[in-house]
Amino acid sequence: MPIISDRSQSYRFAFMRKVVGLAILLTLAFGFSWGLNQVARHLDQDSKPAGFSRGLAQGALMPFTWPTLLAAQDVVIYSNNNNGIPYKLGYTLGVNLCGFLLLGLIYLRLDAARYRK
Repeated sequence: MPIISDRSQSYRFAFMRKVVGLAILLTLAFGFSWGLNQVARHLDQDSKPAGFSRGLAQGALMPFTWPTLLAAQDVVIYSNNNNGIPYKLGYTLGVNLCGFLLLGLIYLRLDAARYRK
């Protein structure tokens, strides 16, 4: 067999790994969005305002709602019934920590790929 076919198979395998990885990521994102909506519906029935921990959770899950929002489905990403500054601090911290982790993982993968060459 020629070497070209071995390369094309490895490229196909790498492409399929990326497609499967993207499908898993989108499935997780839709799952997080669905779960966040279920929790938000349940917690909105509570008359107690959202605090720091709920803000942290909603902020951390907010980036994962993006695919659901692109599919034109409404997702609750912010609680209007909150206790003010503590909720907003938790929400901001959650968004920033999630972004730091996601972008950090992407950077580490790109950095490792660069040194592998």
